[in-house]
Amino acid sequence: MMQPPLPRPDDLRRHAMARALASLNSGRFAEAMGLCDDLLAADPTSFEALRLGASARLLAGLSRDAVPLFERALAQKPDDPELLSNFGIALQDCGSIQRAVVQLRKAAARRPGCPDTLVNLACALRRAGEPEEAAAVCERALTLEPRHAGAHYNRGNALCDRRRLAQAIACYERALALAPDREDILGSLANALLLSGDFRRGWQVNESRFRRSSYRGWPGLPHGITRWDGRQPPAGELLLVAEQGLGDAIQFIRYGKLLLQSGIRPILQCDPRIVRLVSSSGCFAAVVPFGSVPVGTAAQWFPLLSLPLLFGTELLIIPSGVPYLSADAELIARWSTFLRRDGSLKVGIAWQGNPRTEIDHLRGRSVPLHEFAPLASIPGITLYSLQKGAALEQLQAVPFESRIIVPQPEIDTGPHAFMDTAALITQLDLVITSDTSIAHLAGALGRPVWVALQYVPDWRWLLDRGDSPWYPSMRLFRQPRPGAWGEVFETMARALRERGITRF
Repeated sequence: MMQPPLPRPDDLRRHAMARALASLNSGRFAEAMGLCDDLLAADPTSFEALRLGASARLLAGLSRDAVPLFERALAQKPDDPELLSNFGIALQDCGSIQRAVVQLRKAAARRPGCPDTLVNLACALRRAGEPEEAAAVCERALTLEPRHAGAHYNRGNALCDRRRLAQAIACYERALALAPDREDILGSLANALLLSGDFRRGWQVNESRFRRSSYRGWPGLPHGITRWDGRQPPAGELLLVAEQGLGDAIQFIRYGKLLLQSGIRPILQCDPRIVRLVSSSGCFAAVVPFGSVPVGTAAQWFPLLSLPLLFGTELLIIPSGVPYLSADAELIARWSTFLRRDGSLKVGIAWQGNPRTEIDHLRGRSVPLHEFAPLASIPGITLYSLQKGAALEQLQAVPFESRIIVPQPEIDTGPHAFMDTAALITQLDLVITSDTSIAHLAGALGRPVWVALQYVPDWRWLLDRGDSPWYPSMRLFRQPRPGAWGEVFETMARALRERGITRF
């Protein structure tokens, strides 16, 4: 009996490539990567294996690993528009924005009739600080495909970057009409509405945040109890969940007092680092760290950042009574001995927020320390660093390092965040900070605080006003155009000189 002929190597490669493509199209990215890696081990020059392996890594969120494979594939076909476009997307993901723009311009030039490629280019242009061109590119995409949700959405983002909020909101609404389930569009619409001061609609749209995958898998959300609908008082205590950052928690704990006044006993579940600080507010029946409330302790749960919607908060009726936080008396006494008693104006400074957040690494809310130079040059002022973490390394790079007193490493070294910082702030005359949790802390303590804001700030600071309706003791200093930190700090320095070195 004759044996069937053995498959030829070319047939095996084609079969493996077909399996890799099927795996990629089915969303089995790890399987597709493995098959492509096997093919590349046998033939490192295989164009299809390079292309598919890179695409699988891109779709799996492994853009940094995809980049070298795209580079090897483009070495063989440098004018392939799909490769150029995907390579540009991978470079964006890795933060190589200028390189991404170059590649995506090439892709758009070789495929001018493809709206998807144009939208990818617009995304890169926006991140490169070119919102005008990004909007124009989206408009080109819309002439090709008027119902392209991504083009409407990214045009809205570019318009938002230029502070043209009414037009941006209209773009987001058109995009949502075409793609009603896109979470990114809902999030951007909520942000634009709130930034414009339309709180009535903004709070409602902001509820869409619970549809995001990051929320669905978040371990802080309680299980075993239902979410309160806000209509009838809960049968027992209400578990509030502080589901975002530390600054958000500090800003919105004020609503706990409104619940207490309405006869509801709220328990706040929050980041364990701020349990002790928030307990000083008197806004809650108890404050506990995430995961420490046994099922049955609370009747229902509710998100802390949904309370403004529940209470119908609008711009003119923000509950703005301060202080609603207080510092520990023993720590106040300790840090009062740390400060110089030379009659100088004592100014606390902070410049860097969490670098991992989108508003920080994409929208530039943090300020390089060297921009504080105009403040350091004013006689009669002593600067105290309130900064923690890696950003302290910037001290070594500024010529006025000797003008800054650094209370590290003693400050906030225990498990409780902000306890030392809060005590120190109560002893300072003024806090000057970028948009960080320090701004919220100083505002909640009712202390004078000046905040340096980027051209398009986070929604809570609104636009074109020098005060904050959330914190009466706060003054806002805004960039007159993107990146113009120098003018912000010259304005601050001028304000201090005109005021004179006197107590606030």
